[in-house]
Amino acid sequence: MILLAIALAALPRPNIVLITIDSLRADHLGSYGAARGSTPALDALASEGLRFERGDFRSAQPLFEELASRDILSFEVHLYLARCDRLDGKLADAIREYEAAAVIYDGYSVLHLEHGRALLASGNLEGAAAAFEKSLALAPSSEAETGLATAARKLGDRSRAIAALRRARALDPEDADSWNELGALLLQGDEVGPAVAAFERAVALRPADEMFRRNLEFARGIRTPREK
Repeated sequence: MILLAIALAALPRPNIVLITIDSLRADHLGSYGAARGSTPALDALASEGLRFERGDFRSAQPLFEELASRDILSFEVHLYLARCDRLDGKLADAIREYEAAAVIYDGYSVLHLEHGRALLASGNLEGAAAAFEKSLALAPSSEAETGLATAARKLGDRSRAIAALRRARALDPEDADSWNELGALLLQGDEVGPAVAAFERAVALRPADEMFRRNLEFARGIRTPREK
């Protein structure tokens, strides 16, 4: 036994670094396609190591469904099931699970952010705007501001949408989508100069995006009566 232990100790040890981060989405990592370049250290590790491309947290769904059937008061159970339902395209079920989670505990900003996105996808614009505002009241985030801007735009409230996008831009100036959306709304109000500046910023952040480039070219081709 002692000889075996000595032999094993002499073997080269694998160089393994396991990184676990709570609430970090894959689409915010450059190694998984994010264009912002905000995770260079993790991206460098991923380029030299093993990167998993297929992971599905829904494998534990039967267990959580069993817990929910036992009326266990845990907002995490309902939040998990809501996320599973959203991925499966079951928006009505997801919304019910988000609401059940909020009844137990409504102090988690991400819960209201995700609830707002589900409501937005279902066409409940007023409900979505209220959910995004609840999320923002708990913790300001560019994601909730952008969601609120989308709901406000679809409701026809342009000024509210622009205000939300400007707050989103202040929270995350590297979000190309927010800059592009802001440019489109400014252009609708004939604010051509600010719109061009917003589109230029979007293109600078994501130069390969053809839609951003077309929007910029279109805005540059417009002249207000005063400019003419």
